[in-house]
Amino acid sequence: MFSPLAGRTYIVTGGASGIGLATVRKLLNLSATVHIIDKARDVPEITAGPGKVHVYPDIDVSSRRAVANTFKTIIDRTPTVSGLVNAAGVSPSGNYAIEGEGYAIEKDDTYARVMDINVDGDTVSIVNIGSLASLRGYRTMAAYCASKHAVLGMTRTWGLDAYLQQ
Repeated sequence: MFSPLAGRTYIVTGGASGIGLATVRKLLNLSATVHIIDKARDVPEITAGPGKVHVYPDIDVSSRRAVANTFKTIIDRTPTVSGLVNAAGVSPSGNYAIEGEGYAIEKDDTYARVMDINVDGDTVSIVNIGSLASLRGYRTMAAYCASKHAVLGMTRTWGLDAYLQQ
């Protein structure tokens, strides 16, 4: 059976759980080779479809050095990458510097960590994972909503840049 993704390679950050894992399974079912980058040390065994999977566990996408080293390993193994799915993300709760009735402000280190992972994590075709928080705010989730708004803004900007370069 023909698959348009057969022979293509994709990198999925956050591919060990949630939307990232669902994306990995879909790509494998479409015969793609998938490289999973995830902070999880224990990545579930993924057997889906005819595609091949390579797992790079315990990689913190907020560490530029760790991501660069992992990408170098992937490129050495598979020189052509067809796409990147940025599904890694965090939404910590309960770590507030100031909290009151109906509002909360995250501590500086919490804010920095959310932005490092959800905005600055990674950089072909790119799929960035957002949520409703990309479009609206939620009570006590300022850093998470800001990071998802940033992801949407970067996606729109990169899309416009790519369009104008055609």
